[in-house]
Amino acid sequence: MKERQYGTPLILTADHNPVQRLHQIPFGTPPFREERLQQLLAEHPELIPIGEIEPAFSPLVFLGREVPTSAGSLDVLYASPTGYLTLVETKLWDNPEARRQVVAQIIDYATEIARWSFDDFNQAVRNSLSTSGLPSAPDALQIMKQHEGDFDEANFIDAVTRNLARGYFLLLVIGNGIREGVEEISKYLQQAPGLHFSLALVELNLYRVNQGEDFPLYIQPRTIARTVELVRAVVDVKAPPEFKVDIAVPTEEEVKTGKSRRKLTESIFYEELAKNTAQETALQVKSLVQELQDMGVVPVWRASAVSMRYPDPGDSGQKFTVVVLTLSGSFYLGWLDRVSDYGGYDVKIALCYKNSVTALAGIPPDDKLDTDIMPVRTILDHKQSFLEYVRRFINDIKEAAQSKQEEE
Repeated sequence: MKERQYGTPLILTADHNPVQRLHQIPFGTPPFREERLQQLLAEHPELIPIGEIEPAFSPLVFLGREVPTSAGSLDVLYASPTGYLTLVETKLWDNPEARRQVVAQIIDYATEIARWSFDDFNQAVRNSLSTSGLPSAPDALQIMKQHEGDFDEANFIDAVTRNLARGYFLLLVIGNGIREGVEEISKYLQQAPGLHFSLALVELNLYRVNQGEDFPLYIQPRTIARTVELVRAVVDVKAPPEFKVDIAVPTEEEVKTGKSRRKLTESIFYEELAKNTAQETALQVKSLVQELQDMGVVPVWRASAVSMRYPDPGDSGQKFTVVVLTLSGSFYLGWLDRVSDYGGYDVKIALCYKNSVTALAGIPPDDKLDTDIMPVRTILDHKQSFLEYVRRFINDIKEAAQSKQEEE
């Protein structure tokens, strides 16, 4: 395994001053000890690239530091307004023991938290904040209400309770440098039957903007994507009285071909879609997504939707949106103007595709590229026609790209 090397960040100005090189701050030296790293994450959840890791867990709302569990104190705890929990363990890589134990440690915390009721969870949040010196520590519900103006308390309680019982967490190990040995540990755990949770490793490096001064800081987060995407063992733990453990480990072939690169967000999407519509609809949407992928369309998973995009075969670097499927059981076409604006192709390509798809819903053709939201059953009940329109859309773009290249 090759050692990763990163260049020094530089600051360039428009007035032709000399290039300014930033100086990395070694964690573990005052004032940047592990406690400071925790404080940064508590005060600035946006430092974590959650949208790249697991979009369904966003936005991150800070609930506490040093959250007490029977296995020890969890460094940082977040929740999303929809009730998904993110557990963070911070580590400074100053000794081999820390490197060997950190991943196993956060697994221990998650295992204990999975035994909690909602009341246990709420009390742990209150306890962690009371030790932080707050005179009257709020609980999780009060924090979420302050963060979200239209916060749905009942749905939050139900979701947290369900996710606790299932062990449905996102675990993040965040440090000032993820070493090769830790990556190997995480890869092993993701293939082991004992892994119940989705795991990601994140580097968070600090740089001084002005040499000799601790502030201002340049902060650079990096997700170690291969430990999130390449290998994943999904373990579904069902609580008593129907205690059951289902384990799905990707095959060697799936790992090599990339078919195992599935975010936990994807599983959550289909689960929520089934609740909002019907299990049959969720299965049909899943089948549709797979067929689109087989045509070269790439899914981009978001917190409440999946956007299916086709990479431009030309040189624009764009991905053209083919369809957006939402958690509510609807779909829409959007950003089709990029086919002409960014790809440089005839606008008629996108317009023909849009009018063909909307005709399935009985909508007469027009010259607008965007569409209203429509029931997903429209394209599910006419799936073969829809797939044919997508196929034609893709072929038209390919032919236009080829013609453009020949002209150049």
